[in-house]
Amino acid sequence: MRKLRVPLLAQLALLSSATGWIAAFYGAVYICAAGDLRATGSLWIFGGPFAALLLAATAAHAWLAGGGAVVGLRSPLAWVRTTNAVVSAIDGGEPVSDADVALAVTRVPWVPVTHTRWCSLLSAAVVVAMAAIEWRVSGGTRNVGAIVAGGTIATLLYAATTFTVCELLVGEHCQRLRGTAFARGLDPYVGPSIDTWVRVVVLTAPTVVALTVAMRWTITPDLPLGWLTLAALMLLTAGICGALGWLQALTIRRAGTDLAVAATRLAHGETVGLITGAIDAHLVRMARAFNAAASAIDRSRQTSAARYAALFEGAGDAILLIDAPSGRILEANRRAQQLTGHDEAMLKAIPFMTLFDAGPLGVDLAAGRWPEGSRVRRADGGACPVDVALSVVPLGDRAVIQVILHDMSQRERIETELRQAVQRLESLYHLAVTLGGSVEQVADHLAVTLSELLDAPIVAAARLVGDTIVLLALYEHGGLLHEGRQPLAGTACEHVRVAKRACVFSDATTRFPADGFLRDRNVETFVGVPVLGRSGAVEGLVVVLDTVRRSLGEEDMRLLSSYAQRLARAFDEEEYAREREAFVRQLSTQNLALSVAQERLTQADRLKSEFLGMMSHELRTPINIFIGYTELLLDAARDADGLPPAEHRAVLERMCEAARTLAGLVEDTLSVLRLESAGVAANLESLSLASVWDELRAADRYLGAVSAVREEWLIDADLPTIVSDRLKLRQILTNLVGNARKFTRAGTIRVRIARAPSARFTIVVEDTGCGIAAADLPSIFDLYRQAENGGVHDGCGIGLYIVRRYCELLGGVVEVTSEIGQGTRFTVTLPERPVAASGEGVAGARPAATDGRSAA
Repeated sequence: MRKLRVPLLAQLALLSSATGWIAAFYGAVYICAAGDLRATGSLWIFGGPFAALLLAATAAHAWLAGGGAVVGLRSPLAWVRTTNAVVSAIDGGEPVSDADVALAVTRVPWVPVTHTRWCSLLSAAVVVAMAAIEWRVSGGTRNVGAIVAGGTIATLLYAATTFTVCELLVGEHCQRLRGTAFARGLDPYVGPSIDTWVRVVVLTAPTVVALTVAMRWTITPDLPLGWLTLAALMLLTAGICGALGWLQALTIRRAGTDLAVAATRLAHGETVGLITGAIDAHLVRMARAFNAAASAIDRSRQTSAARYAALFEGAGDAILLIDAPSGRILEANRRAQQLTGHDEAMLKAIPFMTLFDAGPLGVDLAAGRWPEGSRVRRADGGACPVDVALSVVPLGDRAVIQVILHDMSQRERIETELRQAVQRLESLYHLAVTLGGSVEQVADHLAVTLSELLDAPIVAAARLVGDTIVLLALYEHGGLLHEGRQPLAGTACEHVRVAKRACVFSDATTRFPADGFLRDRNVETFVGVPVLGRSGAVEGLVVVLDTVRRSLGEEDMRLLSSYAQRLARAFDEEEYAREREAFVRQLSTQNLALSVAQERLTQADRLKSEFLGMMSHELRTPINIFIGYTELLLDAARDADGLPPAEHRAVLERMCEAARTLAGLVEDTLSVLRLESAGVAANLESLSLASVWDELRAADRYLGAVSAVREEWLIDADLPTIVSDRLKLRQILTNLVGNARKFTRAGTIRVRIARAPSARFTIVVEDTGCGIAAADLPSIFDLYRQAENGGVHDGCGIGLYIVRRYCELLGGVVEVTSEIGQGTRFTVTLPERPVAASGEGVAGARPAATDGRSAA
């Protein structure tokens, strides 16, 4: 608000009212009285004090009007400056306390009223002083009456002028400050006010008196010039009073205009107050009465609005008020905002029909017709089924359509749940009746059906095999997969197996970062139900996955549990089938084993018969030799001449060879019996391979000498002392060399003992005999087995069996290579110290000779 320009307007108005009228009137009185004073010779007595009093009164009025202070109250000019500061602070947004505003509002009417009062009292005092001087000097009443009458008129005129000018001066500020006080809940009409009758008297009395005196003096003949001047002054006073009355009428008219504007705004429902800058008591009372009535009306409206808002906002259904011509939304309650997802401002900015998915057919808003099955489009892109009710409500000069939207989501959800329940029952019936016990069929049906019933993008059925997840069926992107494996460690499935209960995770990928299956598919929601076996262990899982966060209801979890139990039954049935198959297979195997055993028994019977035949043949030959040569010796003993010494020696050597053959057969038979009864143990001792070599060569020196086959016996010189069984080692060498002699009719037999890597040694027996067929090599070391060797069938089929068993007993192996007609090579590899005896001392081990030698 603009500041009031004080120096020119206010000073001229106040100074003119305070000094001009007093000086002019008193000067006229002085002029009129001066003629009489000169006539009586008292001018010098009256003129001096009168002039001094006139100057003092003029100076006092000027001081009060221009900036002085009376009993602590500021003058109008000083008050204007203070009021400007308060109004400027309010307009500038500076903090102004309620106390400062209340004080400024109180002083608004106080300043002009109080200032006028004190200046009027001063004028009255001057009039009384002048009348007393005139009475004292002239001793007459004519001039005294003129002074009193003129002074009274001048005082009243001064009061009316000063009050009106001050009211006009502070009126704008008064209205501004009163409006601020009203806005802050303060009483805007505190402080003094002027009654209407006082103002009427102040303006009417000077006018009547001035007009009367002027008329009286004007028609009087021979009136002096001073009195004519005074009469003109009276007429001028009447004119000024009329002008002041006209200004007062403008003030009252402005107050009436403010009243009309406030009443109009109040009728339109606005919260208003009547704020006027007038100080008239009648106008102040009118403003207070209007404000009281406006406050009562406003409270009533607020109560009605609160009741309407409670009913409108608290309604359970969405309510919209639609402008009929334009289709725009005027009002929307809270439930409508919740239903649509839009705030009130957004709803008011869009047409009503755009709230629905598609323009419903048969809509007539004016007639209140709306088809069923409508769906409201939500702000988040979803759709909500609603039941629409329309009604036309007249509101003033226009028609408003009230639309009530009833949310049908719950009803639709119940219907959907009923349909899903029927589908689930049908699915469970189909699963229980038609699928049988096939795990693959159950898993496929489970994945597809659960995906449809639960609206899940990914459903899987899996089996747990040790620490591995084996996929049975995976329904994803409308297709089924049946292959896939994944380690169980660190996965959500492992958590389900440990918990042995259904588990739901809404942050699966974050919670299980090591689960590559979840990470690759950006899975957020994981629902896993364990498949429990008969023992209570988790044998598999039914898993529902989604890429967004979601929750499954109690019915959904029960459905998952039902499918998991059905899959568990399928697992059990598969296990039963597997057990039946295993039992049948076991019976078949046992039957086959019985058949094989029967065949083996038959073969063993045959082999036994062959063995007995071969053994009889083998025993019969040396026995016959003994008998023949014994009879020869007996015959020679009866003959006087006897046998020559050389022939006698040859006979004894043949008898010795037959005895050794017979002893070998008996020893081999006993060895087989011991090996088959598991009664053979290695008698380990520390020995020298050279000593074993010497013993074997000494026992076979005659055989090698009389045979037609050339024999080569080789032994390395650096052979160490070994720990082994002397008798079994000799038996291995004896059997291999005997076997080579048996099947070699001509050629060479080579026997060699050599050192091998890794603390081992080898015995190699190689011949150039008939050889062994490749088909017979795998069974050459079996008991009672003999290879077909071109008609040669000597032996019982137990020598090589003893070699293999003794080699195994001593921690070694025997190998054979042979070709038909090219000969045979047996290689025995034995450790220098058997594992059982490694690092242990052998009790009773004798020192052995380690000097190597070779012989041919």
